[in-house]
Amino acid sequence: MRSAPDLVGRIERRVLLDHAVDPDVAARHLPPGLEVRLLDGRAVVGVCLIRLVEMRPTGLPRPLGRTIEAAAHRISVVGPGDDGPEPGVFVPRRDSRSRAAVRAGGRIWPGVHGRADITVERRPSSLAIDVACPDGAAVSVTLDLDADRPGGTALADPDATRTFHAVERRAWSPRRGGGPESGLEEAVLDCLPWSARPVGVTAATSTWLDDRDLFPLGSSHLAGALLMEDVPVRWSAG
Repeated sequence: MRSAPDLVGRIERRVLLDHAVDPDVAARHLPPGLEVRLLDGRAVVGVCLIRLVEMRPTGLPRPLGRTIEAAAHRISVVGPGDDGPEPGVFVPRRDSRSRAAVRAGGRIWPGVHGRADITVERRPSSLAIDVACPDGAAVSVTLDLDADRPGGTALADPDATRTFHAVERRAWSPRRGGGPESGLEEAVLDCLPWSARPVGVTAATSTWLDDRDLFPLGSSHLAGALLMEDVPVRWSAG
C-alpha cells in the first residue's frame, strides 16, 4: 500500500452500538499482538455506524471532499502505540456504500471496505440505520433520540462509557487478503473535540453479534449506544 495522506473532514453522524461480552469469547476474535480492553469487567464489542462528509486530503478545499457512509465491526482492545501499549479498536470488518472507500481501502488508505447498501431514516425523535451486504451480513439499528438508556442491560453509566471510548484513537484491521499472514494495518482517528451523548436503543440486530457460533448464548448482551454529531475529524495512517 502506498503512503497514505492525512484526511480531514467532519463526522456528520456516528453511532457507537455496544455489547458487553465475556472477555474470553471476545479474545477469540483477536489476532496476536492485541488484548481485550475491559469496562466493568466485560469486553466491549459492537458496531460503528458513521457518516463522514467533506473528507479530503489535508490542504484540499472543502468542496472537493467526499461523503462516506460506512459500518465497522469493532472490539475494544489494547495494542502497540508509539510509547507502549495504547487503547484502540480492532476492526475485523468494514463495509461502505461509498465507491471511493471501497476502492481506496487497503490500497491507498488503511482499512479494507466491502460494498454495502446503507439506508438511513432520521426523524425528530428517532434514527434508523440498515446495512445490507452482498454476502448476507447485515446490521439494523433503531434509536430513540430522546432516551438515554438502551432498554437492555447497561454496560456502565454514560460518562464512564464516553470516557472509555474517547481514548480509542487507534484502529487495527486486517490487511487486504484477510488471512493471518496478511498482518494488520493501522489508522489513527482524532475527533476534535471528542463528544457524544447516550441514546436509547429501540431495536438492534447484527448477523455478526447475533451469530451464536461466534458469541454463544449468554456471552453477549446489548449495552447501549452513543451518538456523535457534527465533529471535525482527522484520519492518519498509523
